[in-house]
Amino acid sequence: MRRILSLIMIWGVASLAWAGDVAQFRILGFSPDGRYMDFASYGIDNPSGFPYAETHIVDVITNEFVPGTSVREVYPVTPSVGDDGFEALLAVYDRTALERRHWRIDPLKQGRTIFLRVLSEDTQANYDNFEFLDYATGDRYQVSMHKTIETTAEGKVQSKFFISLTLTDKAGHVRHLEAGHPNFIRPGVANYIIDRILLSPNNRSLIFVIEREEISGKTVNMRNMVETLVL
Repeated sequence: MRRILSLIMIWGVASLAWAGDVAQFRILGFSPDGRYMDFASYGIDNPSGFPYAETHIVDVITNEFVPGTSVREVYPVTPSVGDDGFEALLAVYDRTALERRHWRIDPLKQGRTIFLRVLSEDTQANYDNFEFLDYATGDRYQVSMHKTIETTAEGKVQSKFFISLTLTDKAGHVRHLEAGHPNFIRPGVANYIIDRILLSPNNRSLIFVIEREEISGKTVNMRNMVETLVL
């Protein structure tokens, strides 16, 4: 009886995990000058149930993908229980080795995390508006995400956003900055949450790692994206 219950619990957990695509995020490295950054998202694809991975090289200055460097693959193999799709990332990583060498991506250059969301917030407003202190530099950051989420006449969700930032250094100097593409509409995206913020290895740019909720039929997929900002 105990074995049957265990099997039922495992099947239930697996079904919940595959109800939507929950992507993992990983920085794959920066170029020596901090101009280019490679990152990956990977997971178990919804609805196929196969492991997938995608990688993108970003021009940190322009906040755009480098043309021809974005790759996404779904591998038709059956994952085991608890599999997060990391094997798909390894396969894509091997395939894109030439691109990383061309853009001089160094996996040892990871930047420095200055903000990491570790707790769930009480309200959506608290997700979208927060401040924190970089203890290494004494800089204080006030961050606000401005979102427009709407339903089209056809009943489809679409949205757009940008991020405003107030940076106060330890000497009291204040700068007001913005990140993102405020007029770029993303069909099917219902929400955005800033998951972490990094400083590039040369300390000249910020990278916002954003979790976005994508509607796919009756399920919600959790995917990753980045926005960059030159300081």
